[in-house]
Amino acid sequence: MEFETDLTPSAQQDPGDEMAFRIRILYTGGTIGCVGRPLAPMSGPEFRDAFEALIAPAIAQAHPDAVLSLAWLTPALDSSNLQPADWTVIARHILGAPGEAIFSEHDAFIVLHGTDTMAWTASALSFLLTGVDANGAPEAPLDKPVILTGAQRPLFHRDDGGHSVVANTDALRNLLGAVACARAGIAGVGLYFNDTLYQGNRALKTSTADFNAFSSPNAPPLARLGIRLETLSAAPGGGLASGGPASGGPVSGDALARAQAQLAHAAKTIDARDVAVVPASPASAAGPLAAMLEALAESPRLGGLLLLGYGSGNLPTDRPDDPRAGAVFRALERAHEAGAVLLAGTQVTAGRVTAGTYAAGTWLADAGAISPRDMTVPCAQAKLLVLLALRDADGRNWTQGDIETLMGKPIAGEIR
Repeated sequence: MEFETDLTPSAQQDPGDEMAFRIRILYTGGTIGCVGRPLAPMSGPEFRDAFEALIAPAIAQAHPDAVLSLAWLTPALDSSNLQPADWTVIARHILGAPGEAIFSEHDAFIVLHGTDTMAWTASALSFLLTGVDANGAPEAPLDKPVILTGAQRPLFHRDDGGHSVVANTDALRNLLGAVACARAGIAGVGLYFNDTLYQGNRALKTSTADFNAFSSPNAPPLARLGIRLETLSAAPGGGLASGGPASGGPVSGDALARAQAQLAHAAKTIDARDVAVVPASPASAAGPLAAMLEALAESPRLGGLLLLGYGSGNLPTDRPDDPRAGAVFRALERAHEAGAVLLAGTQVTAGRVTAGTYAAGTWLADAGAISPRDMTVPCAQAKLLVLLALRDADGRNWTQGDIETLMGKPIAGEIR
């Protein structure tokens, strides 16, 4: 997948004006860009034409200094089909390839994305755009807004007469709100939905039918838009920027070049390893769960397992009387010995995983499992995939133990 670009300014401001605020919009597909029956994403050029005719004037009215440029993924996708390699494509069209000036030429970025996997992409971008040094510290904390948004209902209707804005859509409100947050300079990767800006790697889709489709169970929202935009908490590693045209900031020079080089490396390696998510259920302990884990343990591509147990991290076993003698334990132990990182997570959306609280979960540590703490499932999976992709970047040669340590260290505010 690749982006095509139309750099034609979509606002009335002269793009050469030093006081212009340059916003790059990346259209990937998703419900926000769907038309027809059944719904399917519009092509990039069709979306551009409708956007410039119907939406850009409203943005220009609210933000006269804004200059918009639009790029689109070809082909546009339903977000359920986006893969980790696509995260790196999106990231590259924000950060730029080594030597490119995309990042320095824009003051903010908005990604139009389907809701199904938006939380995964937001989480992945928070790591891919920040970069990670050999010790697990942020390579170059973002100093500009990168905001993902989408919709539960399409933005446009298409008929023989052309395009119109859909009645009772949340798409227009979400898009204009994302622009307002970007123009306010709220730095870092955010996810905007239903008048609320969340920290991207802390957000989770929690409704398929409500306009209030996302929440942030373990972190407060960053901002809320009503008559005015109210900032509620600081974005980790970024906080509030000046709200004016960026002049480089901390993400520049050598740090930017290192982050770009890391991203180029991740783009080549992120699909080399799988991180499987394995949910538990009352009917799975005796046979299916053990069989599934045994099959996964044999895969040469397995880089990690994210186990979704119950409560504070308890996982059922085929041998409750002696878990360490059971097939589930043996399969997990085999996977860990083969180099996979094991995360003992939970199906519960809020709270912190503390698997040692109950005897039913203490045996997981003996198999090599560690806690993802209070990370969401999308964030934990995306973080592990990114760390695995970077394990041999810059000659660092991270071991399994190194990655396990880094999973417990905050890189972009994903753990508190």
